[in-house]
Amino acid sequence: MLKTLIDAGRQSCAAARARISNVRWCDQGISFDLDGVPHTGVMRGSNADLLLGYGSEIDASVALRVLLAGDATPVAHPATLACPVQPGEEEET
Repeated sequence: MLKTLIDAGRQSCAAARARISNVRWCDQGISFDLDGVPHTGVMRGSNADLLLGYGSEIDASVALRVLLAGDATPVAHPATLACPVQPGEEEET
């Protein structure tokens, strides 16, 4: 029974992680898209020690942890979101 519950949780997390994209550092936390909807999240508690930039799967896992902790919310006005240029990206001139 316990194995079944753990497997279901693992599958659920994998499905949720697949819906997350465009994870990046932003202001005092991170920003990411969930089903194409921009979200911002605050990195607090045990999530404050996590880093981005080690691969899209890991970045999506960090965003999912922030979301599950209740520290992420949809962005009402995405144009006002101030996210720095990420390592490896070029700034537009």
